[in-house]
Amino acid sequence: MSRGLIVILLLLGVLWLLAPPARQKERPPQGDRMGFLNEKFDPFVLPGGAGSTVDPIARADADTEAADALREGQRLLQAGNPGAAVAMFEKAAAGGIWEAALGLAESYRESRESDLALEIIHEAAIDHGDDPRVWMLMGEIYFGKGEFALAIDAWETVMKLRPTPELADRIRQTQVEMNLRDRYRDDLSRHFAPRFEGPVLDRTVHDVAKALEDAYLAVGLELGYYPTERTEVVLYTEESFYDVTRAPSWAEGVYDGVIRLPAVGAESDLDTLRRVAVHEYAHAVVTGLAGEKAPSWVQEGVAMNMESVPPPYTWARDTLLAEDVVPLTAEELGTPFGGLAEEQVSLAYAESYVVFQYLLAHYGTYKVHDMLRAMNDESVEDAMDRAFDIDLQTAIDLSMQELRSKETPGWQRS
Repeated sequence: MSRGLIVILLLLGVLWLLAPPARQKERPPQGDRMGFLNEKFDPFVLPGGAGSTVDPIARADADTEAADALREGQRLLQAGNPGAAVAMFEKAAAGGIWEAALGLAESYRESRESDLALEIIHEAAIDHGDDPRVWMLMGEIYFGKGEFALAIDAWETVMKLRPTPELADRIRQTQVEMNLRDRYRDDLSRHFAPRFEGPVLDRTVHDVAKALEDAYLAVGLELGYYPTERTEVVLYTEESFYDVTRAPSWAEGVYDGVIRLPAVGAESDLDTLRRVAVHEYAHAVVTGLAGEKAPSWVQEGVAMNMESVPPPYTWARDTLLAEDVVPLTAEELGTPFGGLAEEQVSLAYAESYVVFQYLLAHYGTYKVHDMLRAMNDESVEDAMDRAFDIDLQTAIDLSMQELRSKETPGWQRS
């Protein structure tokens, strides 16, 4: 062996010893089947989570009807029904509660009517520019529109009024997003716009783009929906992924209007990366069909069933049929997953999967499509009744009965 080769090998050994250890993901009991639980934005809460500056419901100048309308608007908004919340917030505003403008703007934001939301929040800023919640919501609206510079401007106003380390991190993360806009590949996909951070291998970008193009056709065929606008995809280094998304350590991907994947360093497990990309794209399809009203169990149940084979049927069966496990009720499953106790979250994902297994196998994909479409104008309960003529508790009971009798899934994505 030559002296030069020996020196190179020694240097490589030293670099390996000095390299930082790989980040270990602390996965929940069911392994890698869980997606990121986005926390629902609450326009009435101050930055830092300290509650409202003023409790408008208890305020002397607010009449009882206006206060009741505000409460009902908040309930509808948190329940994922922004369309119905609009009328309640308008009634509260007419009754003298200016904070109803926050709920009204947030309702329009969640209904994807961001121009209306901006008009309302800018009007609120004229008379109530000293309330950080106004600027916080304004930043959220601009961020959702992809106008990152304006989002940062709004949040920097919040930092002057009520600085928090969490918002400082958010501003820094949004600046990272702005920088990523200059790093994209426009030649790889008709329906997706991949951007990337760090030294992403060309093969990885190509593989993710191909998996998503395949999913565009396959998921579109199943659910009858093909987005006309290109879906943004961002490939991060692993560290930046968790910093930017604020996802828990076990999360494999995020969809928040943009598909976000920790791809740099994942080249050794491209099968998982492809599967996660398809899962997150399925969230985009559900949102495109149902808007922002789809609850956690609908989002995750559909997305897990749309993953490429093999499906997670065995995992779901083992989770739900384990000794002493009691399935969640319809009321529990209908709760946003972020509000469940830790030991219930795995059950919620497994149960959502098997409920949609049952619905897909017995009613077909076109009925699932009808349910999702109906959710734009109706409650989840009414949409489900219209499509399947059963309620969620009945679907849970029937799907669990079938799960106990079958060892293989009744439906798989073609």
